[in-house]
Amino acid sequence: MIESMQPLNNWDHLNSDEKYVICDSLLQKTKHRNCLLIVENRNLKNKIKNMEFELRTVRDALRVENSKLVQLNEKLRVKTKERLDFLAKEEKLSRNVKTLKSKLNKEQSKLASLEEKMQMASPERTPSRALNQRFGQLMDRLKRRLGRRRNTVHNVCY
Repeated sequence: MIESMQPLNNWDHLNSDEKYVICDSLLQKTKHRNCLLIVENRNLKNKIKNMEFELRTVRDALRVENSKLVQLNEKLRVKTKERLDFLAKEEKLSRNVKTLKSKLNKEQSKLASLEEKMQMASPERTPSRALNQRFGQLMDRLKRRLGRRRNTVHNVCY
């Protein structure tokens, strides 16, 4: 057997029994290696199948996450548009409020000016009393003018 470990340079000088032992040993080693390779091949095939399954699982999870991302992106787009619309509307309302405030201030100053003029004209009379007197004066003038024409105009005023 020790001889079989050495290189087979002397193959022609070996007898048939020695050749048989060497061949049998090589055959056993080859069978053993073949069995190991078959087992390793089977293990590798199983690993490949497991990795393919994991890959499909990861791809499915990625598809789900991608669809969620698309939905979130769409929601973000809609919310951004709503926010921009809201800000534009708020800006428009703010401008309208400023305009209305300035108009209100102008009207209040006009009203204050008118009240001041009314008080200067007749400080002893109240504004409603002054208006009633002025209205009465106008009605008297109308009656005098219309009194000259006594047709249907007199009835219209009453």
